[in-house]
Amino acid sequence: MRKKFLAFGLVLMFLGLLFISISQTPVTETKENNEPVASGEKNSTEINATLNVQDEFSLSYSGGSTYVNPKDMDVIIYDPLNKSTTVPYLTAKNGIVANVTGLYRMQLLGLFIDPERPLVLTVMRIHRETVTRYPNSNLLPVGMSISVIGAGISIWGALSARGRRTRGRIRKH
Repeated sequence: MRKKFLAFGLVLMFLGLLFISISQTPVTETKENNEPVASGEKNSTEINATLNVQDEFSLSYSGGSTYVNPKDMDVIIYDPLNKSTTVPYLTAKNGIVANVTGLYRMQLLGLFIDPERPLVLTVMRIHRETVTRYPNSNLLPVGMSISVIGAGISIWGALSARGRRTRGRIRKH
């Protein structure tokens, strides 16, 4: 038994298995694409948008007053069944899911209109796509090769006998 070769082979097998496990580690990324659905009239705090069931949408504004805290603003959302829901503006900005298909009417409360900065409301449809990638997949064949070579060296080191050293007799004449 050649202990050094056996140990070296086991280390190679462990390293190969480490490479294989790293190559199978997934990375999940979420990509968000926003598509404009409706744009409101200038200096109007109301907007209408046609949405489908399970559409995720957000409401945002540009312009208006500079001294209003978004935490103090609310949005009243009227669905196609004319049911009203009041949500904080920050919730409407991050995304809301439509529960009925049809025309939604939204009204922004708590924002003062500044004549120098025209207010424009926008409704955006949010598309989220989740992608799973394996960025280290190129380590799989390397790890398998190293593991096979390590197994071969370990087997050879365990089964081969170390050559016996026999000293020749010293003959006296």
